Amino acid sequence: MMRFFTLLTLFSLYSYAIIPIETIKTWYENGEYSKVCSQEVTTIYEHYHDNEEFVNMYGHSCVETDMISRTVNPINKLIRSPQTRANSVYFATVLYQKKLLYHALVDNVDISYVRLPRTKHILSTIFDLYVTQNYEKNGDELIFKDEEFTYRVNVVKSNDDFYKLIIKTFQEDKLIKTRAFW
Repeated sequence: MMRFFTLLTLFSLYSYAIIPIETIKTWYENGEYSKVCSQEVTTIYEHYHDNEEFVNMYGHSCVETDMISRTVNPINKLIRSPQTRANSVYFATVLYQKKLLYHALVDNVDISYVRLPRTKHILSTIFDLYVTQNYEKNGDELIFKDEEFTYRVNVVKSNDDFYKLIIKTFQEDKLIKTRAFW
């Protein structure tokens, strides 16, 4: 009997730890992408991995919060409809652009011959400007410009011995966002 209560207690605790899909959907609909792509939701990904609505919300939220590497699982799971396959391609494109930019800037590899679909993500913008050599070089910094923004990009070695691709976005000479990718 004691074993039964122990198992029941463990099951109850496990069930309680699972964030309900309705909560995740509410966060997503409210634009709370950092909550949807949080470590807490990532740890329960396997619980919902067959739910394409969840996988899509998770992948999109991770792209929106620049946690691009977390889209690997959604890329492979979104296969059942034309819309989810299109989202999978979007996630894969941004991930591939990130990896290629990192490889080019950290390892000094020529990627000027690569052409990929363009998305609205910052990495896509920087990627297109980089492969078309539409930038200025100022020391170790690359300066990219489009119609609305100026981007200053450089590679920095962090304390943990990893290189990070730092993208600073400026609008009218005012820094509006700094992102780090690795």
